[in-house]
Amino acid sequence: MKNTIKSALLAACLLTSAAAMAAPSLVYSGSDVVGVTALDVGGSFYDVTWQEGSFDAVIGANPFTFDGDAAGAMSAANALIAFFNSVGVVPTDLGNGLACVDVNSDCDIVVPYSDAVDAYNADWDQSSNQTWVLQPQTWAPTFDNNLVAIAMFSESLGGGGNNVPEPASLALLGLGLIGLAATRKRR
Repeated sequence: MKNTIKSALLAACLLTSAAAMAAPSLVYSGSDVVGVTALDVGGSFYDVTWQEGSFDAVIGANPFTFDGDAAGAMSAANALIAFFNSVGVVPTDLGNGLACVDVNSDCDIVVPYSDAVDAYNADWDQSSNQTWVLQPQTWAPTFDNNLVAIAMFSESLGGGGNNVPEPASLALLGLGLIGLAATRKRR
């Protein structure tokens, strides 16, 4: 019975530390948030950056990740929204050319899915809710406003393992491995 409890505890430590290492994280340039690494979108991990500018200027001739995939773009925007809301990102935190000066101004990060610039936006709800919400919208390819940025998703190499794990995660992993070794040694 004792060994079963020890084994379960060790397994929990190892699983917890592994899950913590695959968590998405914010990317900073100075104090500005300029991206997200290892964002889980329907089981695939993406690194996300955004850039202020017109669709034509930012995307140019390069295909965008969710070209022709409205459901994928919606899932990506929802994943970005959920992450922003969970870690408390507000528009004034965002960099890369965005000029969202306060929490009472409109601010959008656009996830395009067609050449006509149909998109799902991570839209800052500047009303009393003050959270990120999903908003479908069609943009003109030449539209440029410093309160709007185009999101660029690229597959995360290593499926979420690119992050530097927190010290607590490493400690949990180490404790789990030490406990596993001690249990094996006793047998």
